Amino acid sequence: MSWALGTFNSAALALALLLLLYPRGRFGDTLAGLSTLTGLALYIALWATTVYAMHQALRGIDLLDDARAGDRFFGRALRWGGFTGIAFLFELALIIVGTSVLGGTFLIQQLLVLIPFGVIASLVAFVVGALVGVTLGAFDLAGVRLSRRLVERIAGDGPERALR
Repeated sequence: MSWALGTFNSAALALALLLLLYPRGRFGDTLAGLSTLTGLALYIALWATTVYAMHQALRGIDLLDDARAGDRFFGRALRWGGFTGIAFLFELALIIVGTSVLGGTFLIQQLLVLIPFGVIASLVAFVVGALVGVTLGAFDLAGVRLSRRLVERIAGDGPERALR
């Protein structure tokens, strides 16, 4: 389940960012400046981090059978959403520095500027990631509960019969 929910969350986050930033203008220029390999690396980093965080948030929690699982899940979604924000910021920095090094445009002065900025940005990334984690966690929990009800309704005798 963590793979499916993590994949959904990373796709929803990427789509939300695209829909929010693209109409504002300059984001199209930023996207045009990305190579396919860099864009793919960014999405794979987001996807892998989101799936890992979802796996950690769901560890020991059964969203399908435990009615009170949502109480524990939201605390974990907050914490692991914050982790995802910081981890993706770090991955983004690594990909940008790696691309600069490979392109021959990296300067050590850039790194000295990035380090202090990274401390402040990591705090912002944690807060934004935590808020996004709780928001997407609410969608995840609602989706899991809705799908369970649909399966029970289709099966008539419970989800076990429908899955056979």
